[in-house]
Amino acid sequence: MTRVALILLLVAGCGYTTSARRADGTVHTLYVAPISEPGIDLDAGADVARAVRLAIGRASGLALEDAATADYTVTVEIVAVDTSLAPFSEPSLRAAQYAVRISVRAVLEAVPGEIAWTTPVVVGTSQYLSTPGGVAALDGANRRTIEVAAEQAASRLVTMIQMRLAERGATVATSTVP
Repeated sequence: MTRVALILLLVAGCGYTTSARRADGTVHTLYVAPISEPGIDLDAGADVARAVRLAIGRASGLALEDAATADYTVTVEIVAVDTSLAPFSEPSLRAAQYAVRISVRAVLEAVPGEIAWTTPVVVGTSQYLSTPGGVAALDGANRRTIEVAAEQAASRLVTMIQMRLAERGATVATSTVP
C-alpha cells in the first residue's frame, strides 16, 4: 500500500499533464473558420462546425476567440460524409442497419498563411436502423446519426490539437524525478 502511495506521489509531482495550457498557465485561444460542405449533405458542415466549437469549449487549456485576437486559426475540412449499410447488415431485412462515417482534417495556423500543423484525417462513425415508417422518420434518424458522427470526429480532432499544442511547448513537461 505504501509503495502505491509513493509511486502516485512521485508521478503526481513530475509535472506532466495533458492540458494544452502554456507554461504560465494561460490558455490557447482558437478561432474556427467557417466550414463549407463540398458534398451533397449540406447539414454536415453545420454539424461539424457546431461539434468542433463545443469540443474546444470543453477542452482543457483551449478557448474560443474571434479571428482578430485568437492565437490560432483552425480551418476544418470535411473530407467525406458516407452513409452505407453497416458491416454484416442484411439489406433484405425491413430494418437494415446503416453506418454514417464523417472524415475531417484540420489546418492549424499561427498567423495567416503560416501553417503550424495539419492533422491527419480523423473519422467519426455512428449507426442507425432504418425502421419501418415514413421517409421523414428515416431522414431524422440519418440526421441524428450524422450529428453523433460529427461529435465523435470533432472530439478526436480537438484532442489531437490539444496534444500538438502541448508538444509545441504549450506546457513545459519537466520531471523532478532523477
